[in-house]
Amino acid sequence: MNGLMIFSYGTIRSMDDITAFYDHVTYGNASKEMVEKGYHLFRSIGTCDPLASTTNRIGRSLCRRLKQDTKEEWKYYIANKHTYPFVEDAVEQCVKDGNRKLYTVSLTPLYSKTGTHVYGKMVVKAINKHGKDRVSVTNIPVLYTNESLIHLLADRLNDAIDWLPKNIKGDAEIVFTSHSMPGDRTTQKDFIRQYKNMASEIIKRVPYQSYRLAYRSASPGEAWLKPDILDVIRSLAKEGKKAVVVCELLSIIKNAEAIQEVGRDGMRLAHLLGMEFVQTEYLNDSDDFMNVLTNHVLEEIRQPS
Repeated sequence: MNGLMIFSYGTIRSMDDITAFYDHVTYGNASKEMVEKGYHLFRSIGTCDPLASTTNRIGRSLCRRLKQDTKEEWKYYIANKHTYPFVEDAVEQCVKDGNRKLYTVSLTPLYSKTGTHVYGKMVVKAINKHGKDRVSVTNIPVLYTNESLIHLLADRLNDAIDWLPKNIKGDAEIVFTSHSMPGDRTTQKDFIRQYKNMASEIIKRVPYQSYRLAYRSASPGEAWLKPDILDVIRSLAKEGKKAVVVCELLSIIKNAEAIQEVGRDGMRLAHLLGMEFVQTEYLNDSDDFMNVLTNHVLEEIRQPS
């Protein structure tokens, strides 16, 4: 049997787990205000954590599709950074289940030092502890150069553009967004290069050529990548833009943080400033995205040893 490990920042299974999530994120320093704010955010969505439910559906779909193509058995494992099951738990279970091959997959298309790189190091450490010489590990590359993914995101972006009233389309601006990364532009030059590359490839496939790059979720008092999405929206309003079209490139799976910072805070500010706002739909476990993801994994699996 083959193991498929899907990396995730955190998949919250119950409202009872929200406090533990924020406590782990802050290394035990979560304030009462932070926990209450987080609880309110997840409660306000009105469904179970969309990241948790969607990641599980992606895992089931991938295994079903991979089994059909390879004629082999597959089992998926969610490997979280801040909630159970953690990466080590997932690796340990994978070894106990008797998998001889393990493939790791990131659902964020951009590679970062604090994201996919960290997960990869955690897997190596856990394998050395639980399954050294018993399980081979293959890390599936991130998707940022995948042409099929680029076309998919461009399709979603074109749908969003088409949603705008015709009389203001000429005064609209596209804003690509991503979770910010700690450090300056020198420290994060590889991440910025990937981000710019994705945006430039997507923009070739839409009717607008003008766009901005923005970030969100930067921690206060520290060096993080800028400009913030809200500052970009304010600038666009001053320039006389009538609409903003936002396309998230890191969180292509719906999650609470992106819902709040892009779909709520961004929209609220745009409307307050007299602009229309539309956001591209998340890819989630849509059939077209699952086709792209399955083919991406199969391409790596079929690479000669």
